[in-house]
Order: sequence, then C-alpha cells, then structure tokens
Amino acid sequence: MYCKECGREFSEDTNFCPYCGAQIKEVKKTCPKCGFELEGDEVFCPNCGEVLANEILNKEKELVNLKPSKAWNVFAKLGFGLGLAGLITSIIFIGIELTVPAIVFSALGMKSYEFKGKAKAGLVMSIIGTVLSIVVIYVFYFIIGYYAAAGGTTSGGGNYGTYTSF
Repeated sequence: MYCKECGREFSEDTNFCPYCGAQIKEVKKTCPKCGFELEGDEVFCPNCGEVLANEILNKEKELVNLKPSKAWNVFAKLGFGLGLAGLITSIIFIGIELTVPAIVFSALGMKSYEFKGKAKAGLVMSIIGTVLSIVVIYVFYFIIGYYAAAGGTTSGGGNYGTYTSF
C-alpha cells in the first residue's frame, strides 16, 4: 500500500503512515474505561464521565506547537533595514521618513523568534535615527533663523521686506 501524502510504501495493517504520519484508515476513538465510541474532540466520556487524558494532552500539544507566522520575520527584516537606512540618512533630512516606519516594523518584528535580534537592533537604530533627524532639523532651522535675524538673507541678495512711505 502507498501513502497518499508522501507516496512511500508501507504495510497494509497500519492506520498511519510510518514516514509522514498521515492517517490512512479512519480510527474510531473509544473510551479507555467503558469502551464507549466517541464522536470527536470530547474531553470527558459522555457515557461514564472518564477524563480522556490523551485528548487534553493533544489539545495542549497543538497549542504549544503553534508556529508564529513568517510575516513577523519580514517585519523584523524591514525594521532592521529601514532603521539602518534611517540612521545613515538622518543627517540629510530624509532619515525621519525612514525611521518612523522602521519603529513600527521593528516593533511588529519583535514577535519573530528567528529575527528578534535584528528587530531589536532595527528598533534601536530607528529611535537613534529619529532623534538625530529631529536634532539636525532644529539645528538647521536655528542657523537659518540666526542668520536671517543678523541681517543676512537666505535668498542671495537684496534687502527684501522693507518699504518706504511717500
């Protein structure tokens, strides 16, 4: 007999494929205490009230074996990349456009088990890049404001903004 899932050959007297675990024949579940035939995912036998420990253990195993979505890995990588790019470009005014999304993606990427370190690094870099961008913007505006207040012009010449009365 051949398995429908993996295609490997096995003996006919098995209920599950010994190679991939696929169910070959439908196995009827019965209560270990009274032998009552069970319908599905009961935790207690409806006939005698026996606790069906295997059912409880199987449900717990299903919850433990849940794997996180691969989307969290993508968020972690995006957060790291945008955080690095934002940190590098923060001194030329475009860093803040990269670091704010990097903070969001890095925070989402913290749910990734494989790339949690990259998500943390992306979060740190994006926060530093955001602060550095804000500082650079304020320094730039302070220099322009100081220069304009001192009588200089930022447009390259002329004393614009003055008028004479007749």
